[in-house]
Amino acid sequence: MTVNLLADSPLVTGSRPTDFVEIVGQVAETGAVDEKLLAFLPAGGQPFDLDTYNEFVKLSTEKFSAMFA
Repeated sequence: MTVNLLADSPLVTGSRPTDFVEIVGQVAETGAVDEKLLAFLPAGGQPFDLDTYNEFVKLSTEKFSAMFA
C-alpha cells in the first residue's frame, strides 16, 4: 500500500517519537492513502499492547461504528 504523506509530516521530517504510528487518511482514486492525521502510539514511551489496540480499532470500525461516526 502506498501512503502519500503531507510535506510537514513527522514521518517526512524525521521527528518520530515512537516506533508505532497510526495513519488516518483518505483513499485516493489511485488506491493510495492520502495522510490526513498521524497518531504516534504510545506517547511518552509507555508500554503498549498492539493486540488490544487492534481489537479496539476493529470494534470501532465494525460492530460499534455508529458510536464513532
